[in-house]
Amino acid sequence: MRHVFVLFRTCMLSTLFALSVVQGCVDEGGGSDGETVSTQRRFIINGTKDTRHPAAGAIVFNGSPFCTATLIAKRVVLTAAHCVDPIKNFYSRVGDVFFRIDMPDSTQPDGYKEHLFKINTSLLFNHPNWNGDYVSGNDIAIVILEKEVTITPTIPYNVKALDQTLVGQKLLFLGYGYIQSVPTVIQAGRKYAADLPITSLSSLHLESYAPTQGICHGDSGGPVLMEVDGVLRVVAVNSYGVGNRAPGYPPRLECKGKGYSLRTDPYTRFLTPLLTKYGDIAPPCKTDQDCGSCAVCNTKSTCVYKPAVTSPKACLPC
Repeated sequence: MRHVFVLFRTCMLSTLFALSVVQGCVDEGGGSDGETVSTQRRFIINGTKDTRHPAAGAIVFNGSPFCTATLIAKRVVLTAAHCVDPIKNFYSRVGDVFFRIDMPDSTQPDGYKEHLFKINTSLLFNHPNWNGDYVSGNDIAIVILEKEVTITPTIPYNVKALDQTLVGQKLLFLGYGYIQSVPTVIQAGRKYAADLPITSLSSLHLESYAPTQGICHGDSGGPVLMEVDGVLRVVAVNSYGVGNRAPGYPPRLECKGKGYSLRTDPYTRFLTPLLTKYGDIAPPCKTDQDCGSCAVCNTKSTCVYKPAVTSPKACLPC
């Protein structure tokens, strides 16, 4: 039997959280065609240790990474919506949540040093059409940090439409978590990377598959990176995977199946207004519609805020 899993790692917190965050740990139910649906994060299997991309970091609660994310502006972090759900529903009520960046440091035993940046839990933005149905898309979110990150360059997201020429190419996947799922779980606790071939491209998702490598529990929200017009960009955000269930506990996949990552280019009208408001750089655009209701696309193809409107007809502030 094949199973469908959101890329959300098995809950590593104590049973104190069970009743409050059951959906964030093991939310199982009947899927279509006999498939089981479960909300769990995913990590890189048979990847390599990565310190080349510090902007690809981890979302951390109680000292443990539970999702992956990317710094796309100095205060703006891109991740999956199902990674933000447990922050909204529980974590933010019992403690602080951080974005972790690992900077290369040859003086450290593991070759990097962790840096934590507090997430402003009042500024969490899931896509407005996100309803938990990750297969249908919209599994994308923005979180805002309390302070700017200045220790590493950001990685911008892609706004250029992808096409079928991408199928067959290998793209770079990054994530924190399991480096082995069977026969037993091994959690790395650090970032790993893998170049995975794109096997299919839909209007919303990239499908990836390699027989000996792949994303696994813990890589939710992590970036898929590719050079676009000479600039390394996030072209997709890891969302869910399919495959055979591994025996034993915790409930998980064997992580030998296909992974699905949500493309960023169909979601520019969600992302751009947030980057315009909270980011330190002007988001790219082609038309005013790309900038949302509070900004316009200028002659330099970047979004800028609209001039203040004093008309009494302007009832909602930007």
